[in-house]
Amino acid sequence: MKKLRAKVKRHIVDFVDRRFNSFTHDVDGKRFRIPVVNGIWPKNFGEKWMSVLIRKLLRASPGVFVDIGVNTGQTLLKVKSIDDQVRYVGIEPNSVCINYVHRLIVENTFRNSDIVPVGASDREGLLWLEFYSEDESDTCASTVENLRPGNATGVKKCIPVATLDLIRNHMQLPKIGIIKIDVEGAEREVFRGMRQSVTSDRPMIIVEVLHAANAERLPDFSERVSEMSAILKALDYRVFRIQKTEDDQEIRSFAPLPSFDVKIWDSTSRTECDYVCAPAEKVHVLE
Repeated sequence: MKKLRAKVKRHIVDFVDRRFNSFTHDVDGKRFRIPVVNGIWPKNFGEKWMSVLIRKLLRASPGVFVDIGVNTGQTLLKVKSIDDQVRYVGIEPNSVCINYVHRLIVENTFRNSDIVPVGASDREGLLWLEFYSEDESDTCASTVENLRPGNATGVKKCIPVATLDLIRNHMQLPKIGIIKIDVEGAEREVFRGMRQSVTSDRPMIIVEVLHAANAERLPDFSERVSEMSAILKALDYRVFRIQKTEDDQEIRSFAPLPSFDVKIWDSTSRTECDYVCAPAEKVHVLE
């Protein structure tokens, strides 16, 4: 059955790529050209709540938008639909995604947009990126070993990694206003590697912190959350959960929390893993 699904998928991909090398799509009222490359394109155009949040934070915390975990450019399109002049810096280690987003930028003539072809971490070196689906742009790929026990495909890519602080200094970036982090379990390493930038620029931080996949993963997850919370506390940051409507489209409120949740993934987790971390002096923006 698995081989049959893969075969059907290849046929669909071939058909789409032959007939439609690109298409136009409306993102929050602005039309973009979306290239299709070997079946790869930003399939998740939803999450209206994210557009609402980005718009709100861009007003309150202007500066460079750093997107850690670009994937196929979902957040890039949202940022450019709101303000096409915003300086956007995407950090992405998957070569398939890097090549795709470069094409997305070119086809839409996005200005002030750069992709850094590395993973964000707490060191400079090489790590393994482990895949959890047959999609080469896998949104669930992670540098955390065995993040989802029993679900890995066996495919791994060796990727370069660097700290955000190093990237920021090398690129001589001006003030960072917002950092978005979607790194499938590797948030602790990202936090460790961006302390200098956060200390100097005091950006708003949007971060997804997924609950532990099962009881086996809970101790490691708890340790990671504890260290992340300690880093934020030392930087005088506050944590807020993004409370969304049931259809995952609108933001109802921002709930202050002492820390990120420590729990095993369940039926409620899909709407509970998105947070905003705000410096103490900008907390009023979320109240």
